Amino acid sequence: CDLTEEWTRNFYRWSVNRGDSEATVLKNMQTLKVFWNVAKKVYGNKVADDIFDWYRPKTSYAFKQKGLDDDDVRLIENFIFNPEVKPKHRKVMEQFLFMCYTGCRFSDFNSLKKENFKYDNGKLWLSYVSVKTETPVHIPLFALFDGRAEQLLCRHWNDFEDFFNLGCNGHYNQQIQKICKNIGITKRITCHVARHTCACRLINKDVPVKKKKK
Repeated sequence: CDLTEEWTRNFYRWSVNRGDSEATVLKNMQTLKVFWNVAKKVYGNKVADDIFDWYRPKTSYAFKQKGLDDDDVRLIENFIFNPEVKPKHRKVMEQFLFMCYTGCRFSDFNSLKKENFKYDNGKLWLSYVSVKTETPVHIPLFALFDGRAEQLLCRHWNDFEDFFNLGCNGHYNQQIQKICKNIGITKRITCHVARHTCACRLINKDVPVKKKKK
């Protein structure tokens, strides 16, 4: 396959040399990764695994574009503890916060079952295989953001199936966008922003968001 590390480096240089902004270069590289993922699924081992290992955007730039900051998350946390909030609105934002704490995609959140949550030496882990990438994921709920995802899980254990059901992606995005606007968050919010938020906040705490190769 012609999709090699040298090819991706040349593609990057082409984008930079023609004067593309940092955001545009990042977008171009992300688009290329989409096609690489498709090629991997179609051609398997014929496509190299490590052709993007050399590429490192500036610290957390890829996530800061869309992620919420700590103050934004705090606004949402204060919202869900407001006794005057309607239960249906509280649930919507608790679902969003769970994804902010874990980095779960929309499809993965919807696919979670009780058996995906397991204790190891008294510590709770979330383990699943990503719907989109078919990659095994293991998340230490006890260690991230003061265990707040674990707290939300305990709160909704008895209505588990209802909580881990976001319904239609478009409709859910409309709900969180409207609620966030009402509480003072003016950024454009979608379900996927939660994933960027998790990554950005972890990076800011010097926590690696990618598994190191052995």
